[in-house]
Amino acid sequence: MAASDFDRIADFRFVRLLGSGSFAHTYEALRDGKQFAVKVFYDLPATGEAQERFRREISTLRIEHPSLAEYVESGVALSGGRPAAYIAMRYIPGTSLRQYLADRGGKLPLTRALSIAQGIASGLQCLHEHGIVHRDLKPANVYLPTVGGVVILDFGLAGVQDLTTITARGAFIGTLAYCAPEQIRGEADIHSDLYALGAVLFQMITGQLVFQASNELELFDRIRHEDPEPPSALEPSVPAWLDRLILELLAKEPLQRPRAAQTVLDALKEPAQRAATAVRAQYDRNNTPLFVARVTSGSASRAVLDLGLRDTRRTPRLARSRRPPSSMNCTGHAG
Repeated sequence: MAASDFDRIADFRFVRLLGSGSFAHTYEALRDGKQFAVKVFYDLPATGEAQERFRREISTLRIEHPSLAEYVESGVALSGGRPAAYIAMRYIPGTSLRQYLADRGGKLPLTRALSIAQGIASGLQCLHEHGIVHRDLKPANVYLPTVGGVVILDFGLAGVQDLTTITARGAFIGTLAYCAPEQIRGEADIHSDLYALGAVLFQMITGQLVFQASNELELFDRIRHEDPEPPSALEPSVPAWLDRLILELLAKEPLQRPRAAQTVLDALKEPAQRAATAVRAQYDRNNTPLFVARVTSGSASRAVLDLGLRDTRRTPRLARSRRPPSSMNCTGHAG
């Protein structure tokens, strides 16, 4: 059925088309004078797999976090004279990261790219804490509200079947340019989302995809077998610490990547903030004070060493950290 055949569903009146896929349209809609984003599925989920994916997206949208879309309701209702499934979300004015990049020549200033990446990492951490793997993180599924912030959309439910987006049963779900090697094999986990975050961050700061290819098979091969260039090879302003982080995110083996989205979020802090955190450890008054001396001769240095060793043997100490482990709850604040 053509998009023009739809004018409303349930109590939602469509205002304009926001986006289209092979299986659904997403509309801006009004109800009681309020704005919503409503995704309408042309055919009811007919198979067990499709029904499970539909339920999973609804379940994911119920999770409350500033970087996740806000669920309103879902169901089945008549639209254009036939029953259709729908999911309604709160509408927030803004634009997709894909369009945002296109409007700015394909890449962003470093500080802006890092800010967006932090928002994505925060949302991923919340999803992963709930056992959910996004599997299709890409600029088209990252939304930038006009009021600020970042919102992750489309949890693998409606994908476009073409040379860049694969939804074939028995293969993998995701967009090939942002897919980790294991995801191509159908083995996606949270580390696959971190690879995709690395690919998105690489694109934001260089204006290029991680791997260029003339066709799908060549891209498959490069993702599986070739190491990416460091971002600084394409954008010299990229600092060394960010080069290392992105290359870790794009590692071929999942366990060679950061262990969690929270780890990435911590690493994306401004270098000055990270350095300040590292050197401002609280002094532990229960420990024996450190012995510091300046010596000017070999005999004196041996005497100091002997003194230090005797002190260590007399009062053994364990290295301890007073800093509590960081965590991220699903309100988007450190817990």
